[in-house]
Amino acid sequence: MGGLTNNLWWNPDAIPQNWVKGRNKGGGPTGPSANDIFASVTRDQWANYVQTFIPIENKLIAYATDPNVVSNAMADAGTGIDQAFAAQQGATDRRLKGLGVQLSPDEQAAQTRSAGLTQGLSKVQAENTARDLTVQRQQSILGSPVPQGAS
Repeated sequence: MGGLTNNLWWNPDAIPQNWVKGRNKGGGPTGPSANDIFASVTRDQWANYVQTFIPIENKLIAYATDPNVVSNAMADAGTGIDQAFAAQQGATDRRLKGLGVQLSPDEQAAQTRSAGLTQGLSKVQAENTARDLTVQRQQSILGSPVPQGAS
């Protein structure tokens, strides 16, 4: 990987042995010149940047420019709401059964209607929030100076 282990400033042991014996790349008797050390440090820093940060930058660019990211985030939010309401409905049924309560058909219809309306509202709110935050995140990654209105 290079990194700090080959960096002459941080690891003096990384100096090539032919430099220590009095010969640098140019054959000079005094060891490495300041230019040689600076060039070595610069090459090591560039190699470290290419190896460490370029893959991260490529992932961020792919995320920020992919049009499917927004729809995927909205779908994930909607799925989460559906799962939460299904779990809550199961818990409500178990609680009523544990208390020995049986809803009449009219009560069951009212409860189903109320839960459906709440679920629909929650799903739309979650999808809208996911959309807005994902678009804002994409624009932030790209460095968009356009301010987003608060909703």
